[in-house]
Amino acid sequence: MAAVQLPPAPAPAPLALFLPFIAEYPTTLIMKEQVFSLSSDAFTVKTLNGRDVLKITADTFSISARKRP
Repeated sequence: MAAVQLPPAPAPAPLALFLPFIAEYPTTLIMKEQVFSLSSDAFTVKTLNGRDVLKITADTFSISARKRP
């Protein structure tokens, strides 16, 4: 029985870099869940000095549990 030659593995997807999210030095991030959220899936990500990096909110009554940045 002859050996079968497999095709090469696909290349990985390109990485996207967004300049506003690149820190020039090590930075501590604080992730805090919003306790009084109806969906219980909302949270914020901030730096130590209080600058907002990311806010995630969830639909209150969503079948797919969709999240929005």
